[in-house]
Amino acid sequence: MKKPLRILSFLFFLWGCFFSNPVQAQESPEVKIGGALRFNYNLSSWKPEQKSRGGDFGYDMFRINAIAAYRGIYVNAEFRHYSEAFGGGMLKQGWFGYRFNEAEELQVGLTQVPLGIQQYNSHNWFFNLGYYMGLEDDHDMGIKYMNLGKKWEYQIAYFKNAEELNFGDASAVSPSRYSYDVAGNNKEVHQGNIKLLYKWGDSLKSRLGVSAQYGGLYNIQYQKKGRSLCPGCAL
Repeated sequence: MKKPLRILSFLFFLWGCFFSNPVQAQESPEVKIGGALRFNYNLSSWKPEQKSRGGDFGYDMFRINAIAAYRGIYVNAEFRHYSEAFGGGMLKQGWFGYRFNEAEELQVGLTQVPLGIQQYNSHNWFFNLGYYMGLEDDHDMGIKYMNLGKKWEYQIAYFKNAEELNFGDASAVSPSRYSYDVAGNNKEVHQGNIKLLYKWGDSLKSRLGVSAQYGGLYNIQYQKKGRSLCPGCAL
């Protein structure tokens, strides 16, 4: 596969007010705001006119992150605005959370699907096949319980559907989303996920785990629901 030559990328981190630990139970509200502004120089070998003018240097993405917490309840959101060629504005993630203690946490909203290696397993600008199949760094609308123990870690989640931006009776999934989901005449519905990890090691830390996904696919044209299965998708 031919790849564009990405020569230059600027990252400008915009930090507002921040605090040491925004998700612990505290007596006063705490807020953390951050973001990034990114530009890219692009020179693609398969674009003759672009090569003749020496490539293009332009805007790529602006991102803003916000975390606010009070007495164990918190909100976590990230909004990204890409250039028009890469999709425009979209909410990457956004949820309300409650931390019961140091290990247990509940998240409700647009939260990451607990499947496979997280945050993601990609190693280049194009990500990899799992990302474009919607099995990596995927965020859907639902509720997730997490127990992050020292040796064992497990997550259980239920997702009603993917990011829904068109609330019509028979409307297709909007393409203005960060995550890759089933789209067109099909919509993801009633999806369940489970993930289990075992962690060991001190100087050399290791993690071994398994995850599974099972859900429905609703077809708008035939008004019927099928099934989608992904057992043991990643270790």
